[in-house]
Order: sequence, then structure tokens, then C-alpha cells
Amino acid sequence: MGELIKKVKYYREQITGIIFLSAWLVGYISVFEGERAALHQMTFLLNAGYDEKRAVIEGPLYNLAKMAGSVTPANSTLYVIGPETEADREYLLHKLNYYLYPRKTTLALPYKIRTEEMLGSNYILLSIPYESHLVGLLSNIESNMSKQPFFKRVYRDAGPSEYTVIYRVEK
Repeated sequence: MGELIKKVKYYREQITGIIFLSAWLVGYISVFEGERAALHQMTFLLNAGYDEKRAVIEGPLYNLAKMAGSVTPANSTLYVIGPETEADREYLLHKLNYYLYPRKTTLALPYKIRTEEMLGSNYILLSIPYESHLVGLLSNIESNMSKQPFFKRVYRDAGPSEYTVIYRVEK
């Protein structure tokens, strides 16, 4: 009988511990939101294909390059009107050159557009983040391009974070 009482006390302590642990987990479930989000993202990445993994890792730039690659032929030249800082321009140019190979990409500042380079290209890409202070300038450029007969718009997307448009230069 003494052993039976010891077992009951032992299991009672175990059950009490499990009840307290469960109550603590329920009370602190909101603390584990980050862990739940990470678990969800890991599950997504394990089941995702190559393009979906690349899009998560590279972000919007990969989607932009993939879209530009689907709209432009492999032997074309792409004139990109891009960001204003040197570091952003270099990063964008290297990534676009990598993703869009064998297409040639030329990157220009929005306020230093060279008309001869632009007209020498086959395609012109404008990608305007909404938070950029150059939105007004780039929207004026895009508006003027849409009025010209030798620019034909082949792609346009007003996404949640940026406005992207691609024009084909008809020579």
C-alpha cells in the first residue's frame, strides 16, 4: 500500500506540472508569435519551388527581373531609369545584369537621361517606388514617353510598393 501512495503522489506531481506548464503556454502564446511565423516561413520554403525561394530571398528585385526577362527577348538591350544613389544604382545594375543575361542593361539617373542611349536601346524600364522623392519627375518622364509614337508600352503594373512600366523603342 505504501508503494501505491508513492506512485499516486508521483503521478499527481507530474499531472500538476503538466497542468501548470499547459496554463503557462496558453498564457504566453502571444509571446511565441515570432516562432510561429518562422515555422510558417520554414514550411513555405521547404515546399516552395526555385522561383518562390528566390523571390523570398531577393525580394521585389527578383520579381522585377523575372518580369522584365519575360517581356524582353534575349538579344535585346534594356535601358533602366533607376535610383539616385550610387550604391543603389550599382546594386541594381549588377543584379539586373545577372538575372537578365544575355540582355544588355544600361542604367541611368532619372535626371541625367541620355536620349541617344535611350533611343539606342530596344526597351526602356521605369520602376518607381512610391516612397521615392523622384516620383514626380519619373511620372513626367513616363507621361511624355507615352505620348511619343516610337515608344510602345508593353508592360505596366501599379503594384503595392512601386509602379513599373516597360516601353519598346520602335525604330
